[in-house]
Amino acid sequence: MTRRKVPRARRAIARLSAVLIGLTACWGLQPTPATAAVQATYYASPNGSGTTCTQAAPCTLAQAKSTVRSLTAAMTGDLVVELAGGTYDLSSTLTFDASDSGKNGYDVIYRAKAGQNVVLSGGTAITGWSETDATKHIYTAAMPAALTNTRQLWVNGQRADLASAAASSVFGAMTNDTTNKVFTFTGNGTDSWAHPETANLVYSGVGNPWRHSVCPIESISNKTVAAKKPCQDNAYNGSNWGALGLPTAVENHKELLSSKGQFAIDPVAREIYYIPRDGQNMTTATAVAGKLDTLVNLAGTPTSPVQHIQFTGLGFKYATWLLDNYGLVDAQANVRFTNNAADRTSTSTTFGKDNVGLLPANVTCHSCENVTFGGNTFEHLGGSGLGFDGGGKNNSVTGNVITDVSGNGVQIGAGDIYKQPAAIESDYTVKNNYVHNVANEYISGVGILATWVKGTHIEHNDVFNVPYTGISLGWGWGIYPATSTMVDNHVDNNHIHNVQTSAMRDGGAIYVLGTQGSSPRSTMNGNYVEQDSQDFASLYLDNGSSYWDVKNNVVGGYTPHWAFVQNGA
Repeated sequence: MTRRKVPRARRAIARLSAVLIGLTACWGLQPTPATAAVQATYYASPNGSGTTCTQAAPCTLAQAKSTVRSLTAAMTGDLVVELAGGTYDLSSTLTFDASDSGKNGYDVIYRAKAGQNVVLSGGTAITGWSETDATKHIYTAAMPAALTNTRQLWVNGQRADLASAAASSVFGAMTNDTTNKVFTFTGNGTDSWAHPETANLVYSGVGNPWRHSVCPIESISNKTVAAKKPCQDNAYNGSNWGALGLPTAVENHKELLSSKGQFAIDPVAREIYYIPRDGQNMTTATAVAGKLDTLVNLAGTPTSPVQHIQFTGLGFKYATWLLDNYGLVDAQANVRFTNNAADRTSTSTTFGKDNVGLLPANVTCHSCENVTFGGNTFEHLGGSGLGFDGGGKNNSVTGNVITDVSGNGVQIGAGDIYKQPAAIESDYTVKNNYVHNVANEYISGVGILATWVKGTHIEHNDVFNVPYTGISLGWGWGIYPATSTMVDNHVDNNHIHNVQTSAMRDGGAIYVLGTQGSSPRSTMNGNYVEQDSQDFASLYLDNGSSYWDVKNNVVGGYTPHWAFVQNGA
């Protein structure tokens, strides 16, 4: 479609005003939770103790949760846990199952005390820094006993950059050995490295221009580099939309440190290394490393879902994702190939198709129903922010701030590329959220991702500063109306700006994929898009898209194409 100029004056301003009306909850106004008779309120604090859980004698969060669980079967009103301000340091994942659910038509509510800042933290403090390299100004600290590994460090609340260098500058000339699934090199860059296996290989824009992949290293010896299995197998599997080939970068090693704000970790030597930014004094700085992979896990099952729980006004902060041995061999939007090619169930000889999954979220909700996240902050996270899967329904994500997240901001649904799950996510509301500066480590991620969904409303969100796609809805290549159950989905009245800021290609401010059902039709209406600078369209209807009503959208700023419809199976 040819480029066109979009009038921006009154129509653009009116459209933007309409979008911004729905965003007031993101800028200091928490949503008011549904009101019902309150059966009892219990009180927790970071330094709580005992079992009474009263306002005068608050207990721990774990005790309050246990107390509420013992009462849910006979609920006659909402059960409230009010959290006093402060940081709740989680030594392990806070897990909820069906026994923690609200029952008899009432909710269990976890909320911050009015006007107080509550943080559920999966981080650990790093102290005892000393300068160990006066030339590069590298500071070193010992890893605390509670920390096994990490990929994230924050200093005075600012994310440190994982030390990285171009692969060619480290290895010199490289040659791929596809038979042995390794590559050889000619350079001497790693000859003096201690524990080279602690580094990772990065493949950015390799295989396809929308993919960003990372594999942990198994060994570097005799001028040969091998990635860990099964990441190695998946990286060399051409059926995974093309083998990754040679890496573009190497990350996470002390010898790669070169710039202010960079860090590296050596879990073998049990040390963390960091070059301070200007103004950072490491004797007084607050340094926090992500410790937990999962902060909160709502662990339901299709037959025993977690349901009727509200989380309001809380901060979910400081977590990591340890890049397991599958690594991130990316398919699209932080959906990663997991099983080896030999384990795949697909009969296709062209594509890997299934056995994929989303990059894990630090707050996850599996098989959840009528669960609400409202007015919370998801920040300083090393996986994706908030994730739902397992066939959940009637869940709400409303009025949250989601920022400084390594992967997707919000992700809903399973990730299988060609294989629709038995139960898809249904009737979700994602509204009035403020999503920005996400996918800032795994740059093929998106602001809000919904894969296999129906009856889902993504409305009145402000999404910006994203390296790839802003909002993505729909999944599945080659799934047509006779078998697809995606229907009645809506991406309406959102403000999406400053997206596709990286070299990732072939995405959109709003990207939809896969066949929607004919009734009720899906809609992409009333959105305001600006500052989308890449060569594909701001409104991108990709493979198999059907039964979408697209109208009353405004596309402004520098955008080469305002709409694109993929004509292909």
